[in-house]
Amino acid sequence: MGSDAEIVDLMAGLSDDKLLANEITYVNGIWEKIAAHRSARKADTDQLRENFDKLKVFQSKGSTGFLTKLRDDLLLIAFMLEP
Repeated sequence: MGSDAEIVDLMAGLSDDKLLANEITYVNGIWEKIAAHRSARKADTDQLRENFDKLKVFQSKGSTGFLTKLRDDLLLIAFMLEP
């Protein structure tokens, strides 16, 4: 996947001047590169969304157990320290 600067350069390659000055293979090549970048960014976005969903599931499972154990440990310590 390319950077934002690369995509800006690719889009600049589709200016009227460049489109008129170059052959159709040039234009098609630019559009193919843009499509590849767009596809890569969509895949990255989908992966990020999936990772957030996994994190949400992990937090709902893991945090509850962790907080329960922490509470139980604190209660045990409190009873041990009680005068």
